[in-house]
Amino acid sequence: MTRFRLLGEVTIDGRPLATSHASVLTVLSVLLINVNRVVRTEQLVDDLWGERLPAKPRDALYSYLSRLRAALPPDISVRQRSGGYVLQADPGSVDLHRFRALVATARADDQDRVATLTEALALWTGEPFTGLTAPGLEATRPALAAEHLAARLDLHDAQLRLGRHAELLPLLHPLAEEHPHDERLARQLLLTLTACGRQHDALCHYHSLRERLADELGVDPSPETRQVYQRILDGPPTTSAVPRELPARPGHFSARAADLAALTDATGEGPVVISGPGGVGKTALALSWAHDHLDLFPDGQLHLDLLGFTPSGEPVPAADALQRMLAGLGVTSVPDGVDARAALFRSTVADRRMLLVLDNAADSAQVTPLLPGTASCSVLITSRDRLYGVITAVGARALPLTTLSAEDSRLLLAERLGTARLDAEPVAVDELLTWCAGLPLALSAVAGHARMRPGFGLAVLADELRDESDRLQAMDFDDPVASLTVVLSSSYRALEPDHARTFGLLAAAPGPDISLECAKALTGNPRVRGDLRTLERVSLAEEHLPGRWRMHDLVRLYGQANAAPPDLSESLNRLTNHVLHTAAAADRLILSSRRPITLTPCFTVPLAFEDRAAAVAWFDAEHRTVLALQRVADDTTSWQLAWALDSYHQLGRRHMDDFVAALRHGLAAAQRLNDPTALLVLHLLLGKQRLNVNAFAEGERHLRAALVFAEAQNDRWRRVAALITLSHVLQQQGDPLAGLEVALDALTLTRSLGSPAWEAEAITTVGLHATKAGKFDVAEEHCREALTTSMALGDREAEAMSRATLGSVLHATGRHAEALSSLGAAAALFSELGSRFQEALAVEQIGDTLLALGRTAEAGEAYRRALPLVEQRQDSSLASRLRLKIGARSAQDR
Repeated sequence: MTRFRLLGEVTIDGRPLATSHASVLTVLSVLLINVNRVVRTEQLVDDLWGERLPAKPRDALYSYLSRLRAALPPDISVRQRSGGYVLQADPGSVDLHRFRALVATARADDQDRVATLTEALALWTGEPFTGLTAPGLEATRPALAAEHLAARLDLHDAQLRLGRHAELLPLLHPLAEEHPHDERLARQLLLTLTACGRQHDALCHYHSLRERLADELGVDPSPETRQVYQRILDGPPTTSAVPRELPARPGHFSARAADLAALTDATGEGPVVISGPGGVGKTALALSWAHDHLDLFPDGQLHLDLLGFTPSGEPVPAADALQRMLAGLGVTSVPDGVDARAALFRSTVADRRMLLVLDNAADSAQVTPLLPGTASCSVLITSRDRLYGVITAVGARALPLTTLSAEDSRLLLAERLGTARLDAEPVAVDELLTWCAGLPLALSAVAGHARMRPGFGLAVLADELRDESDRLQAMDFDDPVASLTVVLSSSYRALEPDHARTFGLLAAAPGPDISLECAKALTGNPRVRGDLRTLERVSLAEEHLPGRWRMHDLVRLYGQANAAPPDLSESLNRLTNHVLHTAAAADRLILSSRRPITLTPCFTVPLAFEDRAAAVAWFDAEHRTVLALQRVADDTTSWQLAWALDSYHQLGRRHMDDFVAALRHGLAAAQRLNDPTALLVLHLLLGKQRLNVNAFAEGERHLRAALVFAEAQNDRWRRVAALITLSHVLQQQGDPLAGLEVALDALTLTRSLGSPAWEAEAITTVGLHATKAGKFDVAEEHCREALTTSMALGDREAEAMSRATLGSVLHATGRHAEALSSLGAAAALFSELGSRFQEALAVEQIGDTLLALGRTAEAGEAYRRALPLVEQRQDSSLASRLRLKIGARSAQDR
């Protein structure tokens, strides 16, 4: 096929035309622009000469047409039609028309889009109709240049979504200089500079653009451009790290080629619901495909087990799921409520090429709030439910999984047991495949059982399945749990008695998984690791993290129904006792000054921790297990577990939704017991927790209830704690004088207790509220007294609080240099102690003091230093305040 080039020097098959006369080339160009369409003679004349006509324009045109026909290849003709001329050729043979076709057909998938647009732009080898100056071609060039620029910008957008900022940046600068008023191009440069860590350059470019538009066009930047600028000012909503949350690739996954291809075809076309019975391989399919296509998701992958069909717990509420995903994205401030969190999640992932795997979903109501709002984010959802609501509401693609074919089932067994072993007993293998009925989890369990007895023929295992007549009804696949029971019973009965007991206990243990130490407590067996390894070999348990085991939910269901040992209740009590006393030991290391409670007697061996970091790490690992145990524990242990969780949850304000639920569960247990001490402790903890999340009215109710119980029991220590916390609540509610009065009551009471540490805290609290009330002399006197006391005690936390409060007093009274010294020392101490929230408050006050001194640039740096310190805090007030101050400083700098 003859190929024509217009986007550069006009050529045919890469060579100049036999005639080099400019007018002949102009006629060819006009006819090719309108290929297969009649071009009127008047238009050809106008395009050739415009208003500067020769003496006989039509005669000259006929001459050029004749010379053109002679120069064209034999398969290309120029024919005369009524009123004009037409050049007949395949539009795809003309680079201009091929360019337009490629641009028009660029797919929504950004990988394909980049490839297609790159191919289209490669057709441009220079200025269209290079060297030709006819009026018609001169008039056409600007429109073609606009098409070329639009295609380049489309390509840039796709490259930005794919995260190719570094390779794009060198191309954008010269292009922006060529098109100084193009705001779409300017926005691309702003985003690219920011993504490359050059926020300052991005802001400078915006200011230059704004001034240029105002001076040269008399307009302001568009709302879209101003929005990009504001996003740069606000800073990134996530950490620099890209989330990589996918669990490990499933082993032995060679089947389901058609399903894998279906997932590939669905990429970029909305969520995919992978549904099917338990154990059919939904999660394995999703993870295998995800690991094979990581390159499609340069902005990361999120994975969340929604616990929709997990015997050991309730499905994850949508609000909690959103909180966890936002945390995985590094979002620093998470609002309350499903709708607010869902909106923030959609905004955070809107411009990202990410993969979201929502595993084990319960129903459509759980999933719908978790879905992104744009097609740039691909979503795989696995569930036993078909999720018709999601399919209907958002047009998700359904991918229902059936059991494996006989061929794929045989392949799975061959991968586990070896082809030679299968070939040696074809009849037994056929029978095993019949019993398993294509359920991947059942096949895995059979293979594990066979591996445990390498000296036994596969016919022995087939006989065991066949001979157990009570299992025939269980092969009804209307009930996937019963179907799996066929295989699991065989694996279970092959276990040694000790291993079988461990299996039953693990199945009954609350929580998503279990650590080795907890398994030792549960079983009472210090050598339980061997049992766990045995269970793993026969696919009844899995060590999914070093030292942590879990069961597939169907295996757990089977164990709960069929393998509960006679000492189950005693074993669960032993596990709960171990966790309670270990949590209490960890709590003491996190906050040693905390008033202890009398725990239920310890009859296990709790863990000991080397330091505070080890204690926090234990809570990080066991947090969900502790919460699950609290739900099934007796009332006394339940409220004591809530107490033991306090220091960990308050540290960095982590998991506050979980903590308030645990406290309320503990309070309900205390009310059932009608235990005054428990009620005092839980009301006090809830009062403190509600203060920390700005729920002041509810906090005040709990604290006043705590005071009633404290007075009734003459518990002066907890009365002091309640008074100090209540003083903060009153001050936060806008009544610093009332807060000061309550703090003075607390101070009077602490002086009678003979505890310098508590006295120092009360003195500091008085100083804080006196500052807020404008009583600076009283405030400074108490702050300096508290500082002296805390330093004498070596209490670094109390010293830090005293220095921070004193800094506030000094700032308020205009002694800014002294304030900077005191606040700087406080911030350093909080940093050493790991108290990120208090450190952020101190650094914020440093910024305020620098601002009062007129050192605005340094103040802005202080606010920017404080902001990352509150990334774990759930309420957004401090983070929002810091962002406002940072934005104000940036605006002032302009």
